[in-house]
Amino acid sequence: MDLAAVFPGELAPIRGIILASESPEEAIRGVIAFCARFEPGKSARILEDALLAMAANGAVAQVS
Repeated sequence: MDLAAVFPGELAPIRGIILASESPEEAIRGVIAFCARFEPGKSARILEDALLAMAANGAVAQVS
């Protein structure tokens, strides 16, 4: 999954947060901190997309 395509524009920093994280927990904390600037509904959608992207990337990494 291309994280740049999933998180364009103002959400682009999420790609870096996910890739730089050493654990899923660290990635989730980073995304939550990043999303603090948005209204709750938007933050929830972004976090959901991030969790799906991390799960998809993890599944691909295990198969590769």
